[in-house]
Amino acid sequence: MQRKECHKLDEIEHPQEVALRVMRDLITWNAEPPQVVRERFPEAAFGLAGVEAYASACERSDVNEDWVACHDINGQWTIRNSTNVYLKRVAEAGVLAQDVNAHLPSAAKGYSAAYKSWQKLYEKHLGHGVPEEKRKTKEHRLAGAAAVREGLEHEKAALAEVEQALTLLA
Repeated sequence: MQRKECHKLDEIEHPQEVALRVMRDLITWNAEPPQVVRERFPEAAFGLAGVEAYASACERSDVNEDWVACHDINGQWTIRNSTNVYLKRVAEAGVLAQDVNAHLPSAAKGYSAAYKSWQKLYEKHLGHGVPEEKRKTKEHRLAGAAAVREGLEHEKAALAEVEQALTLLA
């Protein structure tokens, strides 16, 4: 099996279009996911509202006694880190206009901070490496929810930077 080669942004045929699509999707999908996703998961909360719903569920030890940050949420931290790396690369490559690129390092930092918050949730409070007896405690449940909400605030700040960058393109 051959490994696919990773491409640098300046090797992509239309890097500006890809960057704009990613940035627009970050904004749009945090408020309203694609129709096909909503149809497949009609009861689910998505985007920023989904993150807040997850934080609220973390707190509910009266309903969810044994809470483990696992498969349902593991993708959250990797996506935030990938977004951080991508936005940094777009800014460094100068793919978009300089005034637009100026917002991307701050957005990237926000996603990096959000990633670290999710990492804290997993590694210190509610992940598989945390003993079950600790994960069941109200203290760890509340600390886990606080880590999620901390990440949510970083993500909101990152999205505000992306939104400002997109406004400059309008």
